[in-house]
Amino acid sequence: MELEIISPVEALPVVKFNKEEIMKEISNRMQYYSNIEVTEETMKESKTDLANLRKFRNSFEEKRKELKKKFLKPYEDFEKEYKEIIELIDRPLNLINAQLQKLEFEQKETKKKNIKLYYEKEAKDIVELVPFERIFKDKWLNKTCTTKSIKDEIAEFVKSFKCGYETIKNLNQKYEKQIIDKFIQTFDLTVALAEGKRLEQQEKNTSILEQTYTQQKKDEAKVEHLNKLYGFQKEENTSTTQPQEPKKYVVTLQFTATCEQLKALKQFLIEQNIEFIKKGE
Repeated sequence: MELEIISPVEALPVVKFNKEEIMKEISNRMQYYSNIEVTEETMKESKTDLANLRKFRNSFEEKRKELKKKFLKPYEDFEKEYKEIIELIDRPLNLINAQLQKLEFEQKETKKKNIKLYYEKEAKDIVELVPFERIFKDKWLNKTCTTKSIKDEIAEFVKSFKCGYETIKNLNQKYEKQIIDKFIQTFDLTVALAEGKRLEQQEKNTSILEQTYTQQKKDEAKVEHLNKLYGFQKEENTSTTQPQEPKKYVVTLQFTATCEQLKALKQFLIEQNIEFIKKGE
């Protein structure tokens, strides 16, 4: 069964119109506007020109839309009847699709449940540390991922985790708990051991700072004791005290100079904030 078009598309008419005549007429009319310049003096006339051009353009657009509507009418009628056919097909299509999706979901849930049961059996010694959700991968539910490959992957993980966990326990590290936490978080033994070294170094740095601070306090206490014993006064820090006003002097001078030189001298004294008394020319 196939869709047969009784009135073929080739039978549609070709739209012909007086393009050349209109193009020539419009080109002549548009020549007037091609080099037009809008100024404050011609603003009013320019707005009138703009309105006329829009009106002129819209008259052509209305004709196009009217023609388009006529051409689309047969197709729109066809599409309406065509969709009735599609609806007939979609009813069983959607029904079957919904049931398939439900069945696939149930199959995935069953597969996930079986994987979980296998993991909890295989990893019974570590399942409290690493629950199933931590190691589950969505790709395991794909049909291309076989049960055997999943079991092999789980077995390899359990073996690797147990080996890393026992290695950490046998090292008897000071920060064993933090190292194990990092190992459970990353499943990477190298990263977990590096965390232990980082914490040890941090402790050493803290200890050095504490010792330095304690020694500094002891030294300060010893100096203070000696000062009291021998009556020395502790030097006051005067770096934050306000600077004293510089001492000023009164000097009497007599100058012999030209008028311009005296003006320059006066300006210099003013700029330097030097007080002076003018007694004569």
